Amino acid sequence: MESRGDASIEGLLFDGSSSRARPVRLAVVAGGFDLSFLDGSHGRERLPLHAIRWQEALGHQVRRATLADGSSLELPCGPALDRILAASRHREASVSRWQASASIALGALLVLLAVLFATYRWGLPAVAEHLAARVPADALAGFDGHLVGTLEAGGMIAPTTLPADQRAAIVAASRALPGPLPDLRFHAAPGIGANAFALPGGTIVVTDELVELAGSPRAVAAVVAHEMGHVHHRHGLRQLIQSSAIAVVVGLWIGDFDSMLTVASTVLLGSAYSREFEYEADGHGAALLTGAGLSPRLLADMLARLSADAGESQGAGGYLSSHPPTPERIDRLHRLSPNDQE
Repeated sequence: MESRGDASIEGLLFDGSSSRARPVRLAVVAGGFDLSFLDGSHGRERLPLHAIRWQEALGHQVRRATLADGSSLELPCGPALDRILAASRHREASVSRWQASASIALGALLVLLAVLFATYRWGLPAVAEHLAARVPADALAGFDGHLVGTLEAGGMIAPTTLPADQRAAIVAASRALPGPLPDLRFHAAPGIGANAFALPGGTIVVTDELVELAGSPRAVAAVVAHEMGHVHHRHGLRQLIQSSAIAVVVGLWIGDFDSMLTVASTVLLGSAYSREFEYEADGHGAALLTGAGLSPRLLADMLARLSADAGESQGAGGYLSSHPPTPERIDRLHRLSPNDQE
């Protein structure tokens, strides 16, 4: 029997019943393989091509193959094995060819990154919206109180110093807006600055600094109208669900978990609402102001004041530090104000 050129390779044969290995040489001959033993027995076998079933190539050290009698071969990867496979007209499985292809690996990586981005950009928000709409209000009844306690314990907010009559005037101006008024809570927040934010359970926190900047109950009510838009669309709860899901994934990855309340307070004060959330809240707030006989320009003017205040404080805290840039939002509010109602 003549081998096809130098298409031969040395390896190990396992009989399938013990761990003992026998050194062998495998060569391609006309119509099949020649398997010769190198352990002194001088035995050899003639095998048809179909008698050897090549296992999938994994890694680059050893290639395994199974024989018809249940024994197995271990052959070193390299040029000699490549010549054996080529001479026996073996065709690799698609998975093996893909693993060996740098372009396919790069394409798979790009597809994976695209899937991860799409999940983050569209999939996770859609799931959060679906879940938030199904959380009953009573399930969140005590949640806001715990969040406020967490913010107070962290020194982010403190008891308000506003006079009772000033707070009452703001509540009265806000009650003039159509629909039920969420629970308003006033707090001093020197480290945050002029700010108002809606908690996942529907409570709206208004800082003393915002009241001072606004100058009038109606101006504060305009900001409250915007926050009522966040409450109506459950933006806070949706963002909390999204951020908590991300925190869980990161926690699984690095092995560290923050408490839910810490995550929630970080979300509320450190994360920006999406552009879509802000437009929704602006539109809802503009509709509430119009329904109360007021102009959406009140909200636009407050956004301009808050933007200027954030600039003066160099972005430390402030209402706009957790919101997108405002020029286009102000323009949209002006377009929603056909009449200069004040």
